Amino acid sequence: MTKPGTSRSKKETWWWPNEVEAASKSKKEAFKQWRQTRAQQDKDGYNLRKKEAKIQVAKAKQAHFEALYRRLETREGENEIYRIAKARHAKTRDIGNVRIGKAADGRVLFLEEHLTSDLAVERQTPSSH
Repeated sequence: MTKPGTSRSKKETWWWPNEVEAASKSKKEAFKQWRQTRAQQDKDGYNLRKKEAKIQVAKAKQAHFEALYRRLETREGENEIYRIAKARHAKTRDIGNVRIGKAADGRVLFLEEHLTSDLAVERQTPSSH
């Protein structure tokens, strides 16, 4: 459940085969049709297409991960495990810890030591108020 005013994250669909994309588009069109008419037969058609799309996604996902696991079991795949782990770790980093500020001359400061040293200098100089 998301909070009001926030959007859900987009699902990655780059690995979907054409059949899955076609099933997804068909489901979306059926949903739009049902929303316009509110007819029971359109709702039934939408539910049927939704079920078919779910099955297509599950099959594609299974095939994708089976191929990935086969690739990881090879000698060359051993290094890929570390690349995947590194990418997953990078995705979990908290972006809120990035410290950004501006120096007195308008330069943007990113590193914490630059921020603290420049802010300390600004505090020591008398203000011109």
